Amino acid sequence: MAVPREVLDALEPYNEPNVGRDMLRLHFNENLFLPEEYYREVLVDVSPDEARYYTEPLNRSFNRFLEESFGLPEGSAFATLGADEALRLLMHLPLLARWRVVVLEPTYGMVGPIAASLGLWAEQSLLTETFDVDVDDVVRRGPALVYVCSPNNPTGNVPRGIEELASRLEGLLVVDEAYWEYRGESHVDLLEYRNVALVRTFSKAWGLAGIRVGYLAADPTLVEFVSRISLPHNLPAHSMAVVRRALGARRYVEDAVARAREAYAYFTGRLRGLGIGFLPSVANFVTVLVDSPSKVAEALLARGIAVRDVSSKPRCGRCLRITLAPPHVMDRVLDSLASALEDLKSGRGGAS
Repeated sequence: MAVPREVLDALEPYNEPNVGRDMLRLHFNENLFLPEEYYREVLVDVSPDEARYYTEPLNRSFNRFLEESFGLPEGSAFATLGADEALRLLMHLPLLARWRVVVLEPTYGMVGPIAASLGLWAEQSLLTETFDVDVDDVVRRGPALVYVCSPNNPTGNVPRGIEELASRLEGLLVVDEAYWEYRGESHVDLLEYRNVALVRTFSKAWGLAGIRVGYLAADPTLVEFVSRISLPHNLPAHSMAVVRRALGARRYVEDAVARAREAYAYFTGRLRGLGIGFLPSVANFVTVLVDSPSKVAEALLARGIAVRDVSSKPRCGRCLRITLAPPHVMDRVLDSLASALEDLKSGRGGAS
């Protein structure tokens, strides 16, 4: 039978640009610093048995491997089909416990659609003007699953107040650490509060977005809850094999992170020289501040450069997010950005 119209209308889809691979892709925060040697070392073929048979139920051996690789407490890791599956699994807790869902905005845009797909409504709690947590506003709402991204996307900062929120919150604090490797520090100590779940991914610093592996780290009781509602064979054998190889080649990732930091210093230095504002970032992207960001994004796209217009997010009316790349690439971005801004200022529009 047809899906009732009211069901469709209640679901707000996650919209993302689909520009293919011919453009300069600076809109997904992919790792653009990893060499071909890294991929030749980590990409593997599966054996006939790995293709023929189901994977180990709930990936218990792989979970232990993740714990050992990242120094996580025993029984705290659970591998997922990308970080988004970790968020979807955790979202079942407020569904079953009848809690609120509170999202600290501005942030990653997938959280609301995941909640809506489960019949949950995600409330917004605005970060402060300095993009920190308004702890009192969150706590007064009562039992809740609260989502915060740190380092935050699209602001690039580590919001202050996360530990205070963990100590005061009734419910579950989900800390999305998609960019923690770029920061060089994790919120892992917050696991001691037992009401915190860290969500991580191999899509960003590890440069493996296409293999779709993420994981969560949490108190073993919460991991047991997640394991009871997860599909038992949620990850392909090939994807897990690639991650194992990647963790043996982490020297490439560490070097790429260091190069991203150098690119950040180079790019932001040139932005200052051009008089273009930006938000300080500890991630692998910089959010620049421009007038008419949607028009600027269109102008850059016409020049073959895809960036992310995030101006529709709260407190982000002038924001355009740009993934970091090697300096010669950022030079092209800066030249195109300056040209686009000049064209818009003079009324010539965004076309090259």
